[in-house]
Amino acid sequence: MVKATHLLCEYEENPVGVGTGKPAFSWRLEGEKDSVFQSSYQIVAALDETFTQLIWDTGRRFDGRSVCIVYDGGMPLKSATKYYWKVRLWDQDGEAGPFSAVHHFVTSLLSGGEEWEGAWITAESEADFFTSCGHYMKKEFELPEGEIASAYLFASAHGIYEAAVNGIKAGDGILTPGWTEYQKRILFQMYDVKDLLKDKKNTVCAHVGPGWYKGDLAGWIHLRGVYGHLTGFNAMLLVRYRDGRECRIVTDRSWQWRYSPAVYSEIYHGEIWDARLLSDENLHWASVTETGEPVNTLVPMDGVFVRRKETVSPKRLFYTPNGELVLDFGQNMVGWVRVRASGQAGDCVELSHGEVLDQEGNFYTGNLREARQRVKYLLNGGGTEVFEPHFTWQGFQYVRIDHYPGTPVLEDFTGVVIYSDLQQSGFFKCSDPLINRLEENIRWGMKGNFVDIPTDCPQRDERMGWTGDIQVFARTASYLMKTAPFFRKWLRDLQAAQLPDGGIPYVVPDILTHQDRDVRDADANHSASGWGDAAVVCPYTIYKYSGDRRFLEEAYPMMKRWVDYIENRAEDGVIWNSGYQYGDWLALDAGPGGRFGKTPNDLTATAYYAHSVELVRRAAVILGKEKDAEKYRGLTERIKKSFRKKFYDENGCLKAGTQTAHVLALAFDLAGDEFRQRTIDDLEALIDEWNGLSTGFLGTPHICHVLKENGRVDAAYRLLMKKEYPSWLYPVIKGATTIWEHWDSIRTDGSFWSDSMNSFNHYAYGCIGDWLYSTILGIDTSEEEPGYHESIVSPVPGGGITWAEGGCHTPYGLLEVKWSLEAGAFFLHVNVPANTTCRVCLPGTGETYAVGSGKHDFQCRMEREEM
Repeated sequence: MVKATHLLCEYEENPVGVGTGKPAFSWRLEGEKDSVFQSSYQIVAALDETFTQLIWDTGRRFDGRSVCIVYDGGMPLKSATKYYWKVRLWDQDGEAGPFSAVHHFVTSLLSGGEEWEGAWITAESEADFFTSCGHYMKKEFELPEGEIASAYLFASAHGIYEAAVNGIKAGDGILTPGWTEYQKRILFQMYDVKDLLKDKKNTVCAHVGPGWYKGDLAGWIHLRGVYGHLTGFNAMLLVRYRDGRECRIVTDRSWQWRYSPAVYSEIYHGEIWDARLLSDENLHWASVTETGEPVNTLVPMDGVFVRRKETVSPKRLFYTPNGELVLDFGQNMVGWVRVRASGQAGDCVELSHGEVLDQEGNFYTGNLREARQRVKYLLNGGGTEVFEPHFTWQGFQYVRIDHYPGTPVLEDFTGVVIYSDLQQSGFFKCSDPLINRLEENIRWGMKGNFVDIPTDCPQRDERMGWTGDIQVFARTASYLMKTAPFFRKWLRDLQAAQLPDGGIPYVVPDILTHQDRDVRDADANHSASGWGDAAVVCPYTIYKYSGDRRFLEEAYPMMKRWVDYIENRAEDGVIWNSGYQYGDWLALDAGPGGRFGKTPNDLTATAYYAHSVELVRRAAVILGKEKDAEKYRGLTERIKKSFRKKFYDENGCLKAGTQTAHVLALAFDLAGDEFRQRTIDDLEALIDEWNGLSTGFLGTPHICHVLKENGRVDAAYRLLMKKEYPSWLYPVIKGATTIWEHWDSIRTDGSFWSDSMNSFNHYAYGCIGDWLYSTILGIDTSEEEPGYHESIVSPVPGGGITWAEGGCHTPYGLLEVKWSLEAGAFFLHVNVPANTTCRVCLPGTGETYAVGSGKHDFQCRMEREEM
């Protein structure tokens, strides 16, 4: 007998705020047999828990899929409505199981701004452009008598907001409504507040700060008020009664405002909180102003909330050689410090945040550039008080205590770690503790830079969605976390930010394209190779690891327009040799302090062009677009042929003598059969010449993969296991707990790379994470059956590693791998999720086994490690 468990609607269990009229449903299969498959399913949905008011009954569908089954054929879904659903399954023998437990989902306002009745209100005027304070805005009201059936609050802001009903915060999300392409789409959140309402008198209150909308952005070019000069709030409370009546409380000029204790709050700079204002009787409520701004850009939230996810206790409290009192949390993290203090009214707690200590062991903030990362609390007085920031966050391991009433102790401080609420997918351990720490560093780097958008760094005056960084990290991210709902939001902003000619901005949300004060040429604020290619690589990668076809369906027009943009600018449509390029950014062959690697820009651009065209071709095949598939197949072949003609000499050698040139030629199948062997030989010679890596952002993600795929796994392991600079383990040896922006962010003599651009939490070089999972553990998903419907387990031991264990929480369940090497024998244990298959490849034997779900054990002889 089989049954459906872990039921999800739009990646969540019992979600409130489903923003589509065609949600997707997923479940896992549990059965009593060792190898069990779903042969068919039935989904039933209704307006009531007893399923007497049916809206959808699929009947028995002969389909083995159990991931992202889209609502089709049922009654049209209504806004702000709760629906119930359940699933029944049949196994491969046609035996039916019982219906699952009943789950539910609540739709949002499915037409977005078309159903919105609230007006944008503000407590500010143009004279407040340079102010960075918070405001409370409230509405007091009485509800009609009667039994309430449901009550939902819909809210958004120009800035960052927190909403409360009768003094209780709505939901536990922070930094709402998040950062999007505000001119085209601004998210609103939906909260179930039925249990927060009272019979008669009620209050809805919003706390609003400047955030991304009005506050300081891109500190190196001093942007402010990019989207607007005034903070604002917009909300609608929808109350429905059992007898069918509705009551709506909306933002309008009847609301009132006053200053909040957040007298200063900026994302980069921190917050000043004056708790005395909480009880200041001299602060009176005044009427708000309606701004008249449109609501048609409001859309239901389509990402995940940023939440307080973890806490970290400081490890020590010490004085630096300069006499500064500093907390060490032992982990470079992102969030803030929760402070406990007591004192007189007006007493001050002030904290400064930094990532590392300098060469002499002193507190260091030089790499923050203009970001101040300071928080200051002025006590209200009269007992123990606890403080946290509201509209800012910091990247830090060390915290300098600049002021504190009394004598601080460790227990007065707690590190609060925030990031987008993603569920863990991958887990990994092996016999080498340094590799384990490297994997932890990669994971911490992802946490700190997945704060609503995929940022480049979380500490300095930047924190933007650089497309190149996430392009190289997307696959690793998909191993570590269940990234699909996070990317759904950001990819829609990427589509919204695409330029009319098909170009892709460097950062999304895009705040650079229309600015005239950037550090680049005035006509070159977008569309660099490897950066713009995020428009193709990211949706294809998320589709592959989630199994959700909708990522390709939504993104395909953007993907196609990007490669067409390049074709229109490439020489003869095949060699991309124009436009501003970052090239192999931060490659070591740039020389000391250099940023642009020596690999020619036309080579890196043409290589990535070929890669993106090939991925668009694959997407066209998957989506059944046969004409497009044939068009891009031909274009791919022309690019490859032209690449070999232009960049190889008559002896089959690449003219560019850089590691990255050779890596990209191999990774994207540009060398062809005739030049492949020479290219891999020359690559290995270049690695020996450099005694390790010299690659930058574009070469690094692929170097170990191409070495393994071309019979040089030993060379790949040497790069991975190397402890001396430059290497992945060099920062680990130096005490890093996240990934550095530069191979030598801290040089061998203890000095720093330039303050101008030196992040100690930058996930790009964490792209090696996908090699840890796909090679050491050996897990992957096949392209033919994405989302691990068919998984691949093909571990390749090496580097002196004697055992590894881990796996992945796939959409279908746990895929688990354990292997060990003992006296020349290789032992492998695989646990395959129900309703999936797995291809198991034993190292060094050429033996491949096709297995179904359940636990499987394998053994083979290995005369030597694969190295």
